[in-house]
Amino acid sequence: MVKRSNSDHALSSKDALERSQQRRLRRLKINILAARQETTQMRALSATEEATEIAI
Repeated sequence: MVKRSNSDHALSSKDALERSQQRRLRRLKINILAARQETTQMRALSATEEATEIAI
């Protein structure tokens, strides 16, 4: 087994933190896109309902 120095450990710890933050950022971006899509769908539904009421 290879013994790692403290600086190696700190570096890998920093890399792990960075990867974790990147994953978190990716999830947040996906959630934002999903929320935007949901909002667009709700607006379209609302407009359709309004148009239907006007037509009736």
